[in-house]
Parts: sequence; structure tokens; C-alpha cells
Amino acid sequence: MLAADLVKLIAEGERFKVEFKGEEFEPLNDRELVEAVVCLANGQAGRVLVGVEDDGRITGARLKHEAGRTNPARLRR
Repeated sequence: MLAADLVKLIAEGERFKVEFKGEEFEPLNDRELVEAVVCLANGQAGRVLVGVEDDGRITGARLKHEAGRTNPARLRR
């Protein structure tokens, strides 16, 4: 996905196929992330955008998993 496409997706806001999971005030725990993914998978699929607040502000995602870095393969599972 190109950056411009991502910006457009965020500007359109949350909806049935797009879920924002912000971490501005507290870290997103694995359970919340899995729940969001399962909800979308039970529907018509979609996207979970970690590091985007409910109001569309991009605040960034915190590092997770081993050695202080996020493991993309683990997130896909």
C-alpha cells in the first residue's frame, strides 16, 4: 500500500472494514489486537491500523515482542 493510499484510508475514518487501534495513552495488548483481527476476519475481512487513534490522528505504534522490536511474522499469525 502506498503512503497516499494509507492517508486516504485514514481520512475516510473507521468503518465496517477499517479499525483504528491507537496507543497514545496505553499500549495495545495482544488480546485487543487479536479480537480486532478476528472481528474483521468474521466479516468481509478488512484492515487494522495500529497507531491510529479513533479520531484519525496518527500517533504511532509501540514496539512489541522480543528484544524490543516488533516481529512482523508474529503479527501475521
